[in-house]
Amino acid sequence: MLVYLILFVMASVLYYSKSKNANFVFTAFVILTICVACFRDMIGGFDVYVYGQTYETPILQLSNLQIFEPGFVVFYGILQFISADRAFMFFVTSIIILGGHFYFFKKLSIWPYFSIFIFFCKFYLMSFVYLRQGIAMVLVLWAVSYLVKKKYLLTLLISILAFFFHKSVVIFIPFIFLAYYRFSYLQIILLALLLFVLSLSGLGSDVILEISQSSENEKLTKYVLKSGTINYFYAIEGLLILILALKFKHKFYLNKKNIIYFNGILIYGLIIIFSITNATFIRFGWYYFSFLCLGFPLVFRFISHLNLKKLFRNAIFVYYSLVFFRLLLTFDGGDFYPYKSIFQDFERHGRWEFMEYKPREYFNN
Repeated sequence: MLVYLILFVMASVLYYSKSKNANFVFTAFVILTICVACFRDMIGGFDVYVYGQTYETPILQLSNLQIFEPGFVVFYGILQFISADRAFMFFVTSIIILGGHFYFFKKLSIWPYFSIFIFFCKFYLMSFVYLRQGIAMVLVLWAVSYLVKKKYLLTLLISILAFFFHKSVVIFIPFIFLAYYRFSYLQIILLALLLFVLSLSGLGSDVILEISQSSENEKLTKYVLKSGTINYFYAIEGLLILILALKFKHKFYLNKKNIIYFNGILIYGLIIIFSITNATFIRFGWYYFSFLCLGFPLVFRFISHLNLKKLFRNAIFVYYSLVFFRLLLTFDGGDFYPYKSIFQDFERHGRWEFMEYKPREYFNN
């Protein structure tokens, strides 16, 4: 727990830092966060054991192609030429996922430390778990760096590459053609109401279930079947994001470069509303979460009243701090702690340790 608290304190110092030492704190923070993730010992839940067990089997077996997308299989194959040790794979993927996000936030954000704090609280722990989607998210953020320059072909090519790491990237590809579209207030409200009704009525899940079954996507089918009661936390979050979007839409639309950030925030909020009866759909919105990280510093700039600026900044800090500790303490029943590195030798008693050294047939059942 102490390891995570140190990281959080460093992120908080960075978030509120106004000194010239911010670059030093940022460098130390990036190095430490990546090292903590790189050298973790099988922390991250069920998926981590699947990734680890699969990595230590002959990667070019046809059966592997049925588990992972071909791009990720090739990625595994390349890594195995260097080392077949799962610890090496986790080391490399952590550098790519975290280093990639930190680099592009530093490059794209008007206030990188603000953006990185939000990302850290929301996705740092999840980067331990969702390796394929984490890499796909970095590729999408790379694509966004070209989209802001209106280099559509490069954006599309990188997005297609990301699709070969995680199929859910398909949710981002239409955005390439909508990135600079100017939505009206009426369109935003109607879209939000439509998605709310689809989610609440179950029609949205029925449509996605039909798509997943016709495409024989078993994993998506499992996600759809998890639909149930309303998640009021996501309903409130989606509503607040849309209120902020509506409040500052005209400010974003004054600058052509900022239109893409507004539209990304809007789509993220709409996906959350669509997900209020099935939290697993939130994962489709993670490709748009980067726009929230990039757009909130602009919202801070748009607020003219000094007291409201402070209120907004402090509210973001409190909210995402709670998100971080909620994930740390409750994900998989608190399986993120105690932290254990590959250099330590003690019984961690993690929730999923019983899966260690199981044959591949175990994961197919």
